[in-house]
Amino acid sequence: MNTEEKEVVFVGVDVFKDTSDVYRPDTGVNLKIQNTEFDINGLCKVLKKKNVLVGNTNF
Repeated sequence: MNTEEKEVVFVGVDVFKDTSDVYRPDTGVNLKIQNTEFDINGLCKVLKKKNVLVGNTNF
């Protein structure tokens, strides 16, 4: 088990037909990405490197 304490960060994603707006409150960065496999995979890779859990939540 990893004993290192990790911060929980919720990343806001608003999905539209052609693009998605992404907000990272931990960095204050707003991104607009195309809803393509390439851009979505790139975003997931960046978030995983920062130890952000990548998944979805249904409210």
